[in-house]
Amino acid sequence: LKGQNANELKEEFKQVICQILFLLFKKEGDKITKSEEVTIFHMVTEYYNYLESNKKVRACFDTFYEFTKDVYPDKFRKMGGRAEREFDLEKFYFVLSPFYKDGQYGYLLNATDDVDLSEEPFVIYELDNIKDHPILLPVITLMITNTYVTKLFNLSGVLKILIIEEAWRAVSSEFFATFLLWAFKTARKHFGSIGVVTQEIEDLLKSEIIKDAIVQNTDIKIIMDIRKYLQQAEEVLKLFKINSAQISPITRSMQNTNRGPYKEMALVLGDVCKVYGVEVSKYGAAIFTTEPSEVVQIKQLAAKKGISQMQAALE
Repeated sequence: LKGQNANELKEEFKQVICQILFLLFKKEGDKITKSEEVTIFHMVTEYYNYLESNKKVRACFDTFYEFTKDVYPDKFRKMGGRAEREFDLEKFYFVLSPFYKDGQYGYLLNATDDVDLSEEPFVIYELDNIKDHPILLPVITLMITNTYVTKLFNLSGVLKILIIEEAWRAVSSEFFATFLLWAFKTARKHFGSIGVVTQEIEDLLKSEIIKDAIVQNTDIKIIMDIRKYLQQAEEVLKLFKINSAQISPITRSMQNTNRGPYKEMALVLGDVCKVYGVEVSKYGAAIFTTEPSEVVQIKQLAAKKGISQMQAALE
């Protein structure tokens, strides 16, 4: 990368690193003071300057931690910082020590393998196992945003899509909600796109920032089946900023009892709304089912006949 994109991406990286440090240094709900924000950003900037002049030093949390203890205090004093006024360096060292070398989370930010996910065409982050972890979830969430931002600025001529599926515990944080608001407005300028998938409409409404970021900035809406909301269909659809002219064909199709074995899908493109009947073949339903009892039957059939689960699903 050269020119403006390189500078923009470099600043984005710094902001991501600073956000990670804020998360590690402060517990959820704690406020970051302006002097702490200034100090940590200065600390990160000086660390990358240090790496530029010390090419043999590997960029990782361990070398950053050592830099903040051995090199940074002099730079902090030269910029006018006072240890127990603007920023408490000793407290910073103590709180972040579990992430250093053999600490409890020493593995988290010190991987020896340089894996560049920005070069991978398809990346999946599975968050189920860490959705309630107070440390891993916010850090991984930040890494997701970092990966997408890198792709957004680095890959030209290629559509970059970020799909968020049922990850509401992750996106409910103020940081990620704010990132979404930024991404929805910025992605288009860099040939990017954001998609959000949910089975529960209420999930979209838990956060005002999320609601504004997603609903207000989404031009394409696909509504699969909202029969459970039939009694308040108009109110629900208005939450998606769907106008009265668009609501009519959707609610009319939902009330039709004389119909084939299909489910409705409403496709809203700006001011245009089309409703389609979608019927899945029994083979397609078997291959993609997530119904536990059906999945068990398919696995048992595959084991019994010594065939793959896909072949069993097609029988």
